[in-house]
Parts: sequence; C-alpha cells; structure tokens
Amino acid sequence: MKNFITLIIVVLPLLFACQRVADVQITLDASECGTEQACIVYQGDSYDFTENEQGQLTVTLPDVSHPNYVKVKVNKRTRELFITPGDVMTVKPNFNASTTKEPHKRLMGEGDNADINNYLNARPNYRFKNYYEFSEQEFIEGMEAYIAERTAELEAKNFSKVFTVVESQRIRFSALWTFLAYHKYAKHKNPELIYTSHMEDYILDNLQSNEKFCFLDEYKTMAIASSKIFALNGQEIDVHKNIVQTVEYAIAHFTNEKLINGMLDYFASDYIQNYSISNGAQLIDIYNENVTDIALKEKFNALVKEKTRLAKGQPSPVFNYADVDGNMVSLSDFKGKAVFIDLWATWCGPCCAEIPYIKTLEHEFEGKDIVFVSISLDKNKKQWKKMLESQKMGGVQLNFDGNRDFTEAYDSKSIPRFILIDADGNIVDSNAPRPSDPKLKEMIKSLI
Repeated sequence: MKNFITLIIVVLPLLFACQRVADVQITLDASECGTEQACIVYQGDSYDFTENEQGQLTVTLPDVSHPNYVKVKVNKRTRELFITPGDVMTVKPNFNASTTKEPHKRLMGEGDNADINNYLNARPNYRFKNYYEFSEQEFIEGMEAYIAERTAELEAKNFSKVFTVVESQRIRFSALWTFLAYHKYAKHKNPELIYTSHMEDYILDNLQSNEKFCFLDEYKTMAIASSKIFALNGQEIDVHKNIVQTVEYAIAHFTNEKLINGMLDYFASDYIQNYSISNGAQLIDIYNENVTDIALKEKFNALVKEKTRLAKGQPSPVFNYADVDGNMVSLSDFKGKAVFIDLWATWCGPCCAEIPYIKTLEHEFEGKDIVFVSISLDKNKKQWKKMLESQKMGGVQLNFDGNRDFTEAYDSKSIPRFILIDADGNIVDSNAPRPSDPKLKEMIKSLI
C-alpha cells in the first residue's frame, strides 16, 4: 500500500498538470456484434459510428483532455473502454461471450490501451455483500479491506501508471457506492437507524481528498447521492425544501468548480423538469449565483423559460377527449369550476393505488364547485372500460385515444400525474400532490 501511495503522488502531477488535449479515434470491428445503433457514449453525449472512405466504422471524440472511460454501445448493449488523449484504437465487442466461460472474447482490442480494455471487459463482477449485518465501523473496515484487495489485484497487472492510478480511484468510488445499499438494508433491520457523523466524515473525506478525480462517473454519482443523503439525514420535509437544502450542502462541501457546476445543474434541472416551477425561485437564484458554466446556464434558463408557461396562474393547456359514451369533453366545459386532472392507465400500479383516494375526495367534495377528471392513456379501451366498471369509478372518465397533445403540453414524462386548475382555467399546480397526500385536500378547499 505504501508503494501505491507513492505511485499516486508521482503520477498525479503528470495526470493533471499541463495535460495535452487531443482527439481520440475509435474504429469498430462489428463482425461479432452488428452495427445497429452503434455509438460511443462519452461524458453524457452519444457519438455515432460513421463509415469512412476505407469502409471502416469510426468515431472521433474531439478535444479529450484527460484519461477517462467511455462505453461502446451497439443496440443498447455496452462494453467499456479506457481512453487517453490522442489514442487510436480498434475494438471488437462480442455480446454473446460468457463472462465466466469466455471473458477474453467479450471485447478484443488493438492499438492504444488494448490490454487495458481487454482486462476491463474480461474481469469478473465483484460484489461487496451483507451490508446490513455490519455496524457502521465494521462496514467501513470491510470496505477498506475490499478496496485494498481489488487495488492489489490491479497493481499486479503492471498496467500503465496512469491507468493504475485512475482505475484505483474508480474501484474506490464504485465500492463506496454500496454505502447507500448498506443504509437501505440496515434500515430494514433497524428502522430507527440514522446516518451518523462518523459515516458522513468517512464518505466526505474520500470525496474531498480526491476531487481531482471528479471527472469519473463513479465519483460524480457518489458526490450527488451522498449530498442528497447527508443534507437531509433521512428527514425529508417537502420536495422544494429538500432540493434547496441538498444544493446548499453541495456548495458548502465541495470546491471543484466543474464539479459544483455539474452537481447544481443536475439537481436544479431535475427539479424544474419534474416538479412545479411555482416554488422554484429560490433554487433558480442559487443556481444562477453559483454556476459559472455559460453553456449550462443557457440550457437551464431555457428550461426555466419553457416551464414558466406551466407556472401557477398561467392559462392551462386544454384537452378535448371522448368519454365512455363517445361524447367529446373539453376543459372549457368546466368553466367556473375548479378541475382536478388525473393522468393514469390501468397498467400503472401507482396510478391504480390512488383510485380509492380519488373516490374519497369525490365523495367529500360532492356538490362543490370542483370536477374530478381522469384521462386514461390506455390504448386498450376494453380494458379501460372494464376497470371503470369493476372499480365503480366516478367523476369524468376520458380516454386520450392516442392523442398526446395535452400530455405533451404539460411535458408529462410519466404517470401518475396530477394537475389542479382553478375556476378561471388557470394553473394552480401543474404537478399537484397525489390524492393520498393530505396537502391536496387543503389545496382544493382553498379553491372552492
């Protein structure tokens, strides 16, 4: 271990100081894998293989600035590659090769880093098990022993010093990811378990002392996940306060500018995309004050602008769908009444779980100035009508009949989705609480 620490000290300056920037060229030998949807996935972007003048399928990754990992992807199946600036390589993936019987055939490479890439795809999948059986201290000790064992195996391969250092860090952060599983399973055994400062100190020390490796996906994933967990310590309040607390935690505990840019963009974009923008002013301000990447800010603020049309007080997009009897029903038919909309389907478990709560609300607000509208995304209308009868569902029951104009107008990516509209046809909440959430009842009361 002492020799390995010395190796890191020697290699780090070479790895990050005056690192050259150069393109990486990857050629695909598709004889064992085909060419359907063939691409390279690098830093979240996809680069398609294209045929050159010699008839070869190639990808050029522009301006690679440091060693990193990419995935060669063919028809949704992947293999892993290690790249350094200026590399030229040919890879031959075989997705039929067994991990246990033919690991050497899973990816065969030529050119730069061929031995490394063959190794990455031939090695077994290690797992650190039985998290829930350990105390936090025992877990940490077991984790360090596991990392030391994997690192020793890596050193014995005598790969390049640069790869050995980078891969050792990836081993570490891949292993640390199981910390999340530890608390998940440990809570089954002890529901009162909380995340102690001891575990937080251990994880943060690993992250903060290795910020130079934040270009690794495993590092970024761990930084994002640990910020969510430690910021809230298991005490979730509400979605808006949770995300603000998480973002402030990330800013307070990390210093790398690019890392903070990426983390804040991930947290804020996810919130604005999936939740109501009405309560997002504080988050948007924090984002614009702290994110320095101009391209990220432009993309984020374009998202904010797009979502503003769904903010509280904005006119709601309209629908025009048929009911069970084939009569067309439009949002304008309910002018003068508040409208609660449920986007659902019979095949959606979480949707069906809300049905009893919707019935309860319908009964409680019967005769009041509110209409409950359920819009089914079922293509199988017989199945839809059968459930309406078996569940004795009331309210206004409509079917989208393949017309996604309304769901797309609300940028609905998943169901169930609930929307609350006031008597003037304006949005109250484009991502309203579920009927099972007591908050919805109070929101409805305030409208009628």
